Amino acid sequence: MKAKQKRELVKKQQAIREYRKKFGKTETEGENSKKTGKTKTKKKKGEHWYEKVLNKQKQNEVDKEKQAMDRKREVKQQHKKRRRTREKLSRRTSRGQPVMKHAIEHMLKKIRKIKRDEKEEEEKKEGIN
Repeated sequence: MKAKQKRELVKKQQAIREYRKKFGKTETEGENSKKTGKTKTKKKKGEHWYEKVLNKQKQNEVDKEKQAMDRKREVKQQHKKRRRTREKLSRRTSRGQPVMKHAIEHMLKKIRKIKRDEKEEEEKKEGIN
């Protein structure tokens, strides 16, 4: 046997062993059943196992891209909101004093948020008990 043929045979045997580890049966077992007289029914051709793996990888990439886009959108919205708040709070009167209307509105929003969070926590505790 020539060296090239030997290498090809060894590679084929390794591929069969790896296939057995993953799926249990091999193509050679089907050939053995023909020799013993057993008939094998034809199955519909489905996806090859490697194609399934590739499809799964593609799906994971698509999911990651969607998550990244969602995260990017959220970050943009947060920046926009912060910029608006900063602009309002940094406004000054003609004499250089801060505009109190915006500062008071900002503090009021904070207080309402704190109260709302406390109320939600109480409802959760009541739901558990």
